[in-house]
Amino acid sequence: MVKIGIIFFAIFIIGNFAINYFYKNKRKQLLDAIGSKDFIQIKNIKTEIYSKGILSVSWRIFISEIILFEDNLFVMLKNSNLGGIITQYQPIIQISRSENSKTYDGVLRNQVLENVEFINTKVRLYSTQQTPIKFSTEIELNFRKKNEELKIVTEFIKEKLN
Repeated sequence: MVKIGIIFFAIFIIGNFAINYFYKNKRKQLLDAIGSKDFIQIKNIKTEIYSKGILSVSWRIFISEIILFEDNLFVMLKNSNLGGIITQYQPIIQISRSENSKTYDGVLRNQVLENVEFINTKVRLYSTQQTPIKFSTEIELNFRKKNEELKIVTEFIKEKLN
């Protein structure tokens, strides 16, 4: 019985490393696709994501990096556990004005921005994606103690995504 527990634990650990490695590579693919072009990168933004579709509803909290590039806002998610000791990269979300926007390498899904709200130190993005099943996502970026970054993102959204 102990051997089975050890095997399951080993599979769990190896699986987590594999997922982390996969999404870390996707992050590198995106940065390589952007190359040396002008972009703005903002790190360590508390991000809450609420998604709903016909079959499911989910809510999660992440720490993310935001990349502002051309007419796209990229949200590069990562889990942070045990006070930041363990981090695990997660899928990259691309938010654009149109569903016909170029989807960059490394991006899991390209979502269309439907609406945006600016609330104190938070930016709340409402987007949709039409996959086999339509679903909507609410992404809340919390810029607490990052006023300069909040100003940059607010201006970018007003100029490029509205």
